Amino acid sequence: MDWTKWDWQAMINRYCGDIAPIVATMIAMAGIVGGKIVETLPRHVHLAILNLLRPAEAIVRRIIVMAAHGLEVEPPVRAGPVGPIPRGKGQNDRIPAFPLFDPRKAVGPRRKTVPGYGPRVWVIGGENDPAFQKPAPKPDDPVSAARLCRRVLSLKAALENIPRQARRLVRALARTSCKWQKPMRPGRPPGHKARGKDAIDEILASSQEMALIAILHPKPG
Repeated sequence: MDWTKWDWQAMINRYCGDIAPIVATMIAMAGIVGGKIVETLPRHVHLAILNLLRPAEAIVRRIIVMAAHGLEVEPPVRAGPVGPIPRGKGQNDRIPAFPLFDPRKAVGPRRKTVPGYGPRVWVIGGENDPAFQKPAPKPDDPVSAARLCRRVLSLKAALENIPRQARRLVRALARTSCKWQKPMRPGRPPGHKARGKDAIDEILASSQEMALIAILHPKPG
């Protein structure tokens, strides 16, 4: 197939249309209204969103790779700050920029740690002291959800402006300080399931294939 004549924009539109309802589902599950950060969520809801968020982020990265296919942009002219940088109250609601590069897997042996509550002093009859018994997590336990919500909102913002993210990616790859030559990590993408049969698993597998094609078959200059 002549990939130089492939309609990449139609493919980008298709994947954006496929992933948009999943992003909307995560926002509804988290109870995010008007972009306001939710501080805590039940553990089972937090895990359910996280299971969708990992592959969704990977899919949007691959859409961005396709959008950056053959794109050329001028490096931005950076000027110094014209005033004091605002700090303090309200900074926790700031949505971070969408990460354009896959998280890389750790290489080498991991440092072993021994979990526990610190030094234990055993006394006669003290083996069942509740202070040394770690309670089992429960599905309805409240867990911190601020970081999760920021990731979901960052994903939503990126999906709503793919061309801007594509320009960010081209500039990032052109920097001499860029740590990786490709935004996608080698091997399986984040959120990949060996036997995943859900809709998001199929979208991830298909977008992975098309993003690899975009990288391996750049547009002629």
